[in-house]
Amino acid sequence: MECFNFEFDVGESDIDCGGSLCWQRCELGMRCFIDSDCFSNTCINNICNPDEGYVRILSGSGAAETRAPVTEEEYSDLSVSLVFFAVCIGIIVLAARYIEVSVMQARERAHLIDSIQPLIEMKKKNDDEHETENLFA
Repeated sequence: MECFNFEFDVGESDIDCGGSLCWQRCELGMRCFIDSDCFSNTCINNICNPDEGYVRILSGSGAAETRAPVTEEEYSDLSVSLVFFAVCIGIIVLAARYIEVSVMQARERAHLIDSIQPLIEMKKKNDDEHETENLFA
């Protein structure tokens, strides 16, 4: 099976598209077996047809498909989606900043521990020496 050989092969709905073996979807007007064979996701009488959102516009050079105007409901859905997306991005940015600050604080604590470690060891040594002197006094 060869999807891109400009021939109608077994397993394709039309030339180099659709069917069970070819991942490329078919354009409007091409043969199809099921809706998923078509870009428009609309297979009627084994022909890829425009979905409900498409309208046919006639021009001097022929017919072309274009998307129908967006309805108020679609604008509302889009607005909600954009707000949700913006909130998600904001949460991601805040989480990244929190992680950055936490890493910086951990590094500062580690540096502080490293810098006072010699002092702690000196104090232990000094305390040990005083205990030894007290034992012999």
